[in-house]
Amino acid sequence: MSVDYNVIVILGLCILLIPIYYKGERFNRFWGITLFLISFLALFMRLRILHEYPLLAFYNQKTIIASIILVGVPGIILLGYSVFSEHFKTKRHNFAKLIFPYLFFGALQQIFFCWLFTDMFFYLQKNIFITYTASVIYFMVFHFGWPKKLYKFYPLLVAFALISVSVYLFLGNIFPQMMIHGLAGTCLFAVFSETDQIKRRLGRS
Repeated sequence: MSVDYNVIVILGLCILLIPIYYKGERFNRFWGITLFLISFLALFMRLRILHEYPLLAFYNQKTIIASIILVGVPGIILLGYSVFSEHFKTKRHNFAKLIFPYLFFGALQQIFFCWLFTDMFFYLQKNIFITYTASVIYFMVFHFGWPKKLYKFYPLLVAFALISVSVYLFLGNIFPQMMIHGLAGTCLFAVFSETDQIKRRLGRS
């Protein structure tokens, strides 16, 4: 199966989104709106070529339990650490406010990272180990702008990237990552950071 221009275009859009993501502080401003438009354009193009280029992973019944354990156990540990930390007492309201938006956007990000970038990168060069490395790096690039207070959690971010891509490429699942991504983001930004992501990204007072 020869690679057509759609794969290259979608992958190019994924790369283009990196500078746009960092340029757009707010999602309801020009660069933020551009980010969403390009993302959904890439997703639309991806869905149009599903027949020629199927999803590398969706739901694998044989490995779903192992996938849930691999992704879920670190997520539960982080949740427990967050809830029982001294910061949580004063951050409960912030946690409750962020949990549902983060679960939603975390799931969307996993769909974007895996079904667009990872899939298209694999179909472009057909090497799963190179695809694995590129996907981990791509995930990390989108998370370099963390507040300084969260720098100590970067090892956890690297671990999640490695596990998440492994579960997708080698175990054939995406659902566990979709849930834990948003949960982990809520723990980090709602409990251990003073940065209100809703205010920063949507400009709410």
